[in-house]
Amino acid sequence: MTAHRVRATLLATLMIFGLTGCAQTSPEDTLNVEEAKAIAQAGASEISEHVPAELVVSVKQNATGVLLSCEGDRNYTWTGRTVVTLTEDADVTDVIDGIYSVYADQEGWTARRKESAHGDPQVIIDGPDSNGYLITGDAEPSTIDLDSYSPCFHLPDGQSSRGSF
Repeated sequence: MTAHRVRATLLATLMIFGLTGCAQTSPEDTLNVEEAKAIAQAGASEISEHVPAELVVSVKQNATGVLLSCEGDRNYTWTGRTVVTLTEDADVTDVIDGIYSVYADQEGWTARRKESAHGDPQVIIDGPDSNGYLITGDAEPSTIDLDSYSPCFHLPDGQSSRGSF
């Protein structure tokens, strides 16, 4: 993926995360960073399991992510990334459509289709815990980028929101 495309995807992701996710509910006082991260990563793992196994070359979930501000002072959402590499003969659009089909009908989840500014297929999925996912297909390298975010949570005073988590 070119640097321009990475920046465009990141910008789109941040805009989507800013318009959904945390804005839906008030910050979770009971969650800490690790618990919020675990929710987002578990959902990303579940979504990636809906890609037909015979089409998967690898699944790489980044071990760390970053915090983005949401809903007021010291409230954040954990954001991360998972990349599913597909076989060269896989139809990325068909795989994205399959993921959409699973979550469009799953109770507690919502899914909607979109298209990236570059014409790549996308699905936005909102989970039952106010977690969310942006799934974007890229036909050339046969990959699916799965960007995730956690429920909004309150970061305790004295804990820095900078760096990776």
